[in-house]
Amino acid sequence: MKNLFILTVIALFAMTLCTFTQVPCQPNSKSYFVRLDNLRDSPPLSIGMPYETLIGYIAADSVCRYSRADHVNDFINRQTDGDTIRYIMKHFYWMTDYNPLLAEQYSSYYAEGRMRADFILDDLLNYVRRNYPISYQLLLESYYILHIRVNQTFIVDSLPGPLCRNMTVVAASLLDTIKGQIIPVIEEHPNNSVGIEDLKLQSTGANFIFNFCNQWTRAGKDPLDDRMGNAWIKTNTEYIVFLYPRMICQDASHFYLTIFPSGLKSQTHGMFPIIDGNVQDLGNEFGWGTSVPLPVFKQNLQQLIDQIRFYGN
Repeated sequence: MKNLFILTVIALFAMTLCTFTQVPCQPNSKSYFVRLDNLRDSPPLSIGMPYETLIGYIAADSVCRYSRADHVNDFINRQTDGDTIRYIMKHFYWMTDYNPLLAEQYSSYYAEGRMRADFILDDLLNYVRRNYPISYQLLLESYYILHIRVNQTFIVDSLPGPLCRNMTVVAASLLDTIKGQIIPVIEEHPNNSVGIEDLKLQSTGANFIFNFCNQWTRAGKDPLDDRMGNAWIKTNTEYIVFLYPRMICQDASHFYLTIFPSGLKSQTHGMFPIIDGNVQDLGNEFGWGTSVPLPVFKQNLQQLIDQIRFYGN
């Protein structure tokens, strides 16, 4: 019961398909997206969920039904680095790792008379950003942590505006899943206006897609390229990437989202290149050095993850 009370402030959260075209409920948007059926039940509990995930959803749902956003904000901001916030972080990690897409869908779920769970999520992540090193921020705000090899990139126009004039779509082969157990299935859309056929996914072996805005920066200042107009992401190169799903819009039958890199304050914007078998951590954000052998980086990363996942065990 203590854990259930402590978890009153967790936020968030199928068969999924990703495609390229204008998003039906936002026709001016032209990019990669994932399409899911709308939630039938909230919270979206299932018998196959790990206990830690199940408890997280139950607690989050209780808060959304019976609390207010300002009360949640005050509660989280009063916390110190003790059991309460650590248990919240623990179960939030389990929820996002179990099914990142479901977690994002649930966090955006709205029903009259209840608070949306993304209010809780924002407060939790803001607390972590203020009080924990960037390594913890990346682990918690990222729903996917993956080892990939980039097969192809594709630039598409985005919505008008200076913050995101165009986007790089990254088609990659998934080499290892560190976090995020449900991966979207790639679908070829019949009204394929962006050109999934141009990506030649079948011939390149790509089975995972994400995108980012070319006008974004690394660590809030450096451009998301090499200052010579070449994108940060290179083809035929491996990366450890930290990603999160984000809702685009919703219609009567479907929920649409896209997948972006995390780590606005990261020197690599959450996309760490692997060069000659070493993970390049330019800002030494994990504290293991700026060039770390891949097996060592993964082992250290798993130890850090386990500190969050198994807190109190």
